[in-house]
Amino acid sequence: ASSGAGGALVSLIIDRELESFPLEACGVLARCATARDFSLPLLHLRVSAAPNAGKGAADKSKLRFICDPRAEDRNGSNGTVARPEDFSTLCEAFETDMKSAADWGGVMGSEHIPSTGEFQRAMVQSRLFLYHGVGPLLAHAPPAAIATLNLEECHAAVLLDRAENEAAHRRQSKVDTRETAAVIALRSAWSTAALLSLRGCNSVATTQWHLDPATVHKRSVRLVKEGLLAGTGVAEAVSKHGAKLVLEWREACAVADKAEVATQDLEERFAASEERRAAAEAAGEAGEEPEQTEEGEEPEKVEEAQVEEARAAATAALEARDELDAAMGGIEAALCLVVYGVPTVSC
Repeated sequence: ASSGAGGALVSLIIDRELESFPLEACGVLARCATARDFSLPLLHLRVSAAPNAGKGAADKSKLRFICDPRAEDRNGSNGTVARPEDFSTLCEAFETDMKSAADWGGVMGSEHIPSTGEFQRAMVQSRLFLYHGVGPLLAHAPPAAIATLNLEECHAAVLLDRAENEAAHRRQSKVDTRETAAVIALRSAWSTAALLSLRGCNSVATTQWHLDPATVHKRSVRLVKEGLLAGTGVAEAVSKHGAKLVLEWREACAVADKAEVATQDLEERFAASEERRAAAEAAGEAGEEPEQTEEGEEPEKVEEAQVEEARAAATAALEARDELDAAMGGIEAALCLVVYGVPTVSC
């Protein structure tokens, strides 16, 4: 563990059997910028090779990307997942939201299907490599082709590679009948990060599970455009819109629940107070003595202004919770990204 501009930085060396769990959201780790690694010697090697011993920024003039290599994300429904009205396709969204933010070089599937050589050149020539598409990276670029590359100049690889839709899933399932189980197993987040790390990449940010294309694109904008390209370290950028956001949402849920309970209690006490007041007025009009309370006990008086204030506080707490919920896009979306390697690489 160490400290950085965004707070504590933590590197986790975890067992292979635990890597699929969102450990970054557990306890104190949710408040830190957390990255994973495979061993301490590899982490030391990465830090030594990274810009300014892991504290510097990658060269913005060498940004490379591959976006939806087969243009499989089309403007339509993704099975049972509704497509947002403000989202067209991955390629069009990348053109609009990402390419204008920096000087990117690369290939979009809407132009042509990139060859294996184009995948290799994009990765070798990059300081920051972004794969943004449908299906895992290694389903489009053969693992054997990646295993021959020297990626020591690639300071960060961002793999937002598990966007999914029904048609692409059917096509990939058919192709996979000709692949071996060992090759398919390499497409997992852990195995892909391990392969890129062994070839020299200093930091790998990758999705752990499948999401719809619109959610994957939103992750890319927050991580790359608003994070790395703005100078934020990769682990801090992932944590800010991931584990830390989930933690804030949980805290907001607790505050909202507490405010609702307090409001309900105050409303009940106000109703009881109004009943006592009405009973006292009725007894006075009838010339009767009002009901006496126990000796020494003062009847509780709750004003309507107190109730309104409590309702306003509860409404504000609910709005804050809902705002964080919308920003997350669901817990599974917020926690989909993990970082392997140097946590501080940025651009």
